[in-house]
Amino acid sequence: MNGSTPPSSDPTHSRSTFRYTVVAYVGVLFASTGAIGTMATGRATTTVLAATLVAFAVGSVVGVGLSRIDLDVVDRLGGSRLRWVVPILPVVPFAVVGVAAIFGSTGERVGIVAVVAAFSIAISGHVLAWSIGSRYADVTAGGEPILACRWEPPQSPKLDVLLLALWWLGAVVNVVAGEWLFAITWAGVGAGWFVSGLVEGRFRLGSTGRSPEVRVHDDGLVRQWPYTRSFVPWSDVDHVRLREGELVLDRGLFDVRLESDDLETPEKLLTAIERQHSSDGTRPAAA
Repeated sequence: MNGSTPPSSDPTHSRSTFRYTVVAYVGVLFASTGAIGTMATGRATTTVLAATLVAFAVGSVVGVGLSRIDLDVVDRLGGSRLRWVVPILPVVPFAVVGVAAIFGSTGERVGIVAVVAAFSIAISGHVLAWSIGSRYADVTAGGEPILACRWEPPQSPKLDVLLLALWWLGAVVNVVAGEWLFAITWAGVGAGWFVSGLVEGRFRLGSTGRSPEVRVHDDGLVRQWPYTRSFVPWSDVDHVRLREGELVLDRGLFDVRLESDDLETPEKLLTAIERQHSSDGTRPAAA
């Protein structure tokens, strides 16, 4: 390997991370349902908070049980794009209630709870989807990589900071104006952007996490971000090319694109990818 950090595929670690995210996700789902159900009956705020906490505790226990399901099912889901859809589906009814509140069709208090619930489920569901993908990458790739190349994931720190500042400023302005529903919405967008930035590698908390790299394995390519990983099997790749400063793995609508300037040794990486892709025998030779 070309001076990169040691490979980071660890199925045991990814299994633990997956279980924690399942517990958190199911807990949030139960808490959201309990909160909106209690609020809809017109109960006092303290009663709603108590019901939310109890529902979260119950959901967490259920999540512990669900996290111990057959991991083969999880691993298969990790190779499917359904993992991005399934965890987010429960957001829909809460989002509908939140939008209805914006137009005055439901009470503001119910709308606020619905918006908080929608963002909480969406954020935890997004993290769960990435956790499933990381688990799939660790299990499917397995073993030592043929080559590992240091990689700097695309980042736009100034733009990201500006957007976060604008969204949270919007939340503060709406709080001052007494528009709590819009304040929660802006704050939720900002929180979602920040969390997605962490799991997608746009943000990093100091030196935590793992060193980003691209790893070539017998069965496919692994992209390592500080906190997550993704796996692309060679059977999904039609062609591989290095053109105009960009390494591209053609996958129809889901191409993998890596800027050469972001890679430590793009030529070596291209050679290793072409060799493995052509020897896979399930697709035409790389172009």
